[in-house]
Amino acid sequence: MLRGWRDFVSEVDPDVITGYNIVNFDLPYIIERAEFLKDSQYAQFSRLKGVVSKIKQGTLSSKALGMRDTKDINMEGRIQFDMMTIILREHKLRSYSLNAVSAHFLGE
Repeated sequence: MLRGWRDFVSEVDPDVITGYNIVNFDLPYIIERAEFLKDSQYAQFSRLKGVVSKIKQGTLSSKALGMRDTKDINMEGRIQFDMMTIILREHKLRSYSLNAVSAHFLGE
């Protein structure tokens, strides 16, 4: 399944990869799972052939968001657009779980 998703990304060749909390959860989870399964060449999400995407730990500090641990994943030629980052920065909510955010904005 992991290889199928990677091959799909390669075939579709998107300019933008988007989701909710993809930078700090989804993409690192997928990459770490492939590493656990001993597939060291799995994470080739860059448009540059043969470049393996790596997870880099970091820290973000701002008045709006405070101090947050972050992860950065190199994906040359593609934009990673994480909606959770936008919601955190632009809205003051009780909870930032996907269920709470969708309930807030969709009213369901």
